[in-house]
Amino acid sequence: MSRSYEGQHVIISFESRKCIHARKCAQNAPHIFNVNADGDWIQPDKGEVQQAIDVANLCPSGAITYQLKNNTPTPEVKVNTAHIWENGPLALRGNLNIENHGASQNATLCRCGLSRKKPFCDGAHIKGEFQATGEVDAAESESTEQTGGQLNVKPLKDGPLYVTGNLEICAGSGRLVKRGSKMALCRCGQSNNKPFCDGTHKSIGFTAEG
Repeated sequence: MSRSYEGQHVIISFESRKCIHARKCAQNAPHIFNVNADGDWIQPDKGEVQQAIDVANLCPSGAITYQLKNNTPTPEVKVNTAHIWENGPLALRGNLNIENHGASQNATLCRCGLSRKKPFCDGAHIKGEFQATGEVDAAESESTEQTGGQLNVKPLKDGPLYVTGNLEICAGSGRLVKRGSKMALCRCGQSNNKPFCDGTHKSIGFTAEG
């Protein structure tokens, strides 16, 4: 469910289905995002417009987005990235087009195989005690200087996330792991080559909508 909150200069939207409670909003702009406030918990005019923009850019799940009321377009992300969270999801930031879910700039995508909100993370990795390092070894990268542009994410039925477009896979520390334009990323939680798919989803009978 998505709801919009209109201020004098900016409209802030919140999609509860995507929220993973990272608390970037409350930590960085508590006057705008206040669950204890009288009335709406999001009040755009309680802070500076730039604060709202910064929070939307920081929100890892993409649950919070913004639109300036002067119709200034949202700037494109210059480098598409996927950060591997330790024992957790893939945090994507870029010019994303997730099949059947539209465009966004941030998303946390399930890689434990347990989420009930696939392809998005719902925190099930915590209860499921999913274990997978965020500091994987570097892999061979494509030799390209292209870093931006549209990044298409297609969840394959009963299979991995198939990603096309310029993407940098980064360890949790920010270290570059791989740069490429076509990748299959594990979302069954059992690959022996995480975060990449190695076909294990077939042998374990993994099921997920495409």
